[in-house]
Amino acid sequence: MKRKICILLIIVMFVVVCCVSGCSGCSCNGEESIHESQPEDTNHTVCEYDFPNEEKLGLPLYKGNVLVNTVESSTTESDGVLKDIGVDYSTTDDFKTVATWYKEQMGQPTKNLTTPDGKMQFTWESSEGGYYNLIVVTETDDGTAISVIKSKE
Repeated sequence: MKRKICILLIIVMFVVVCCVSGCSGCSCNGEESIHESQPEDTNHTVCEYDFPNEEKLGLPLYKGNVLVNTVESSTTESDGVLKDIGVDYSTTDDFKTVATWYKEQMGQPTKNLTTPDGKMQFTWESSEGGYYNLIVVTETDDGTAISVIKSKE
């Protein structure tokens, strides 16, 4: 049941990210900006949003050609214990490129889905150390949407 709720929340967050445009107050002034990562680029600050710390997240983040105005990130802690951490964002890279990268990092997806509008979607689910992990990679008209979540079980 908790997984179904997490997946539903992912879908809702994806729809919100797709519907919201502009950067509201960041240096890109509403322009569609692309963050091209460099190999030594470890501190990813994108348009006043920080990607979560990958060590704390414990899950890989695809960082190629990120559309900076799509990055939404959050972390919830209680008494110093991580409760939830996640990020939603888009890249101009095509679905096949992103999905292949995640397959190299995580193995085969747990689910291969097709969205109602005919787009491909792969999910990777796992439970580890008392946390439920979810990665959702979805094909879009302009590239690929990515959601990565770690939630205390």
